[in-house]
Formats: sequence, C-alpha cells, structure tokens
Amino acid sequence: MKQQYRFWLNSLLLAVLIFLFLAVAEWLIGNPNFISRAISILVAVLIYRFIMFYRLKDRLRKLFSSISDHNKQSSDHPLGFSFDELFIHNLDAMEQHLLSLFEKTHDLKSDQVEMISELERLAEVRDAMFKISTSILMSDDEDELYDSIVENAIKAVKNASHGSLAKLSDQNIMRFLSVHGYNEAIKNIPIDLKKTFLWIEEKGQIDRSVIINDILAFNKANFTDEEYNRFVHDHPSDIQSAISSPIIVDGRIYGMINVDSGIKNAFKERDIAIMEYFSKQVAILFKNKELMKKTNYLSRFDTLTGVYNRNYFEEVFSNHIKKALRYNEEFCIIKIDVAGLSSINDSFGQSAGDQVLKHIAQLLRAQIRDSDLLARLGGDQFIMVFFGSDFEGARSKVIHMKELLSLDTVVYKEEKLVADFHFSIAHCPLDGKTYDDLIRRADERLRLAKKERND
Repeated sequence: MKQQYRFWLNSLLLAVLIFLFLAVAEWLIGNPNFISRAISILVAVLIYRFIMFYRLKDRLRKLFSSISDHNKQSSDHPLGFSFDELFIHNLDAMEQHLLSLFEKTHDLKSDQVEMISELERLAEVRDAMFKISTSILMSDDEDELYDSIVENAIKAVKNASHGSLAKLSDQNIMRFLSVHGYNEAIKNIPIDLKKTFLWIEEKGQIDRSVIINDILAFNKANFTDEEYNRFVHDHPSDIQSAISSPIIVDGRIYGMINVDSGIKNAFKERDIAIMEYFSKQVAILFKNKELMKKTNYLSRFDTLTGVYNRNYFEEVFSNHIKKALRYNEEFCIIKIDVAGLSSINDSFGQSAGDQVLKHIAQLLRAQIRDSDLLARLGGDQFIMVFFGSDFEGARSKVIHMKELLSLDTVVYKEEKLVADFHFSIAHCPLDGKTYDDLIRRADERLRLAKKERND
C-alpha cells in the first residue's frame, strides 16, 4: 500500500512539473510550437530525476549513517568511512561477489566438461572390454590377448603411459604375461607377491586398488638398499606414479594389472574406479577362460587318471590309423584290464580302487613314448597304442610294465594293495585295418587270457 502511495505521489509531482513548465513556455513565447513544448517537458523530467536522485542519496546517507552508528556502538573501533568511500566499498564488495559467482559458474562448466570427458572415456573402456570379451572366446593367441588388455587399460586411465599384467603362480610369485612401454626382458623377472605395491600398501589384505604417487619414495621407505638399487636398475627412471589393481577370481588373487606414469601425483581417486571396473572385467574374462580350459580338458581327459578319455582317444586314433594305412606303417593296440579291482573296492572301498587305477595310469604313462597313445576306456579298462611296433616288441614292453608294477605296491590308509592287470594285443594290419576289427580281436584274446588265469 505504501509503495502504491509513493507511485501516485511521484506521478502527481511529475505531472505538476510538466504543467508548470508548459505554462511558463506559453507565457514567455505566447503561442508555443511543438519543439518548445517538447523542450519544456524534457526540462521538467530532468528536474524530476534530479529531485529523485537527491532523495535517494539522502536515504543512502541515512542508511550508512545508521550502520556507522551501530558499528560505533558495538565496537571500540569506528567504521572510519565517509559516505562516498562506504558507497564505493560496497560497490567493490558487490563486484567481488559477482566475480566469485562467475568463477563458480566457470568451475561448474569445467566440471561438466570433465565429467563428459570421463563418461566418454568409460564408454571407450566398455567398447574395449567388449572387443576383448569377443577375442577371448575366438582367439587362441593368449599373448595377443594379454597385450590388448594392457594397452586398453593404458588408454582408459588419464596420464598413464606404461602398463603390465601379471599372473600369480602357486609359489606366490608374480610372472608377467604382458608389458607395455617396458623392455620385454622384464617378463623374465619374477616378483615375490610380498614385494608388490599391493601387498606392502595393504599389508597383505589385497582386495582393492592402490595408488602410489611417488614410486621412488615408496620403494625407498619399504625396501632394503639392495632391493631399492635393483629396482632402480631394472625399471625406467622416468616412472613416478602407478595404480595397481588386483584381479580376483573366486575369492582368491589371480594376478595384477598395473598402469604407470612418468608424472608424479598423476592419478586420482576417479582413476581407481576405472581400474577396478577394468580389473573386475578382466577377472570375469580370466574365469571364463579357465572354464573353457576346464571344459576342454574334461572333453579330452579322464578326470580320475588324467589320461585320454574314450571319446577323445577314438577321435585321435581315427586320424592316426588313416596315416598309418596310407604309409604302410604297423602299430599295435594293447587292451588292459585291471585285475582284482572289484575285490579291492569290496574290501577297502571305492577310494582304494581309484587309488589303484591312478597308480597304474601313472606307471603306464611313464613307460610309453610321447608319440604313443594311452586312454581309459572306462571302469577298469585301459587301452594303449604303440606306433611303429610289431607284435613281439609290444608284448615285451607290456611284460616289462607288469614287472615294474609288481615291484611297486599301492599304499592306502596304511594298507598295502597289490596291483596287477591282464592284457591282450592286436596288430595292424595283421589283425585288422579298422578300429572295430582291432578292438574285437583284442577283446577275444583278453577273454582267453583271463579264462586261462581263472580271473
């Protein structure tokens, strides 16, 4: 209501001024024209603005005077500013505030730009990991795959220039699978797990990534003089910072992936987030690789004895017999039946029987050549193939194996178990030229051998 009152009062004052100046102009000129009326109105407006300015100045003086009086009453030190100085001082404060707002806005824009840059970089990482996921399923070149992982990790982390990927052995020794930016000879340098950045920084509790922003200072503080000098000799002197990330598979450490930089204090916490994302993806890839290896192993080998299983043996044998027939090469199939396995299972349990089967498999494998074949057909039966061997040569080898087995008893829970086996031989091409014919002939002879021994 008070503001409306002031508005109408100011309007009335302006109207009065205009009326007075128009009257003066008519009195002076007699018959004023358009220009004289316009000049009269303009002069009236200027006088009005001048009056308003001095009213404002008077209000400001009273305002700052009251502030000054308040400061004098509340402090022993007077304000010490004239009106003009105080007015200028407040203008400066407003200017500083506006500049501060501008800087904050500028910083906000910079953060947005940096965030967009990080998101783009993460998108590149995801694309790289997709490519690696595809190649890990399709590629048989593991060295190329490891190199690709390290190179993409370096691209993903800002300021990174070097990198490495290492796998932990059963002896807790880190062995490099790939290095980037370093001499390839570094791959031959084994590193004790307890001497790694991760182990030292985390005191053995390796479950997250760590940043070392001054490598030389870190090593000097944690290594002996001899170890420190060896590190300086083996590593480039321009490496100042590193991020080390553990690769965890099924709750245990599988390896480590590192990125390094020639800049001191090069890495920040956001880089750890990228590296941990990366290491987790690599862990999944390694786990899938291990599952593929396990699946491939199970498709070829007998899980109990570690020799070929029946399906894979027949596949391999099919290729070998074609080659032998093409080049007129002789070979012998030896069918083996473990003696007394049912009795051992009944007396001591199936675990004892399994121990006997593994013992026999190990002995047979130790006595054959790399070019020969050994497989478990199932149950208590094995099969061997001696390439380039005649009937008598094959028989002599198998009799020698039986003699060795008789001299080496199997110990199971302090019980000595006697292991033995029956065998039969089929010769190619004398007994047949196909797998089925040779197996049939070997089975006939094996039945006769067991019948003669009443087994």
